[in-house]
Amino acid sequence: MRYGYDKKEQKLIVSTITDDFNNSPVIGYVKMPTAPSQQQQQQTTLPNPFADNATINHKIETEINSALSPA
Repeated sequence: MRYGYDKKEQKLIVSTITDDFNNSPVIGYVKMPTAPSQQQQQQTTLPNPFADNATINHKIETEINSALSPA
């Protein structure tokens, strides 16, 4: 029985998730609440002030690799 994933498989999983993250127009932004009269308009968003994309991508990679590595 095989446990864990090899490096190639892990890289594919990580790159798929980080590519989805980087290509999403709303991930990494904080949505601001809107008044009920403004719901027809696009919600205001602000860039995440706590982490940039590189930091988030590194965290994604670290967590996925940790989860997929054999114990």
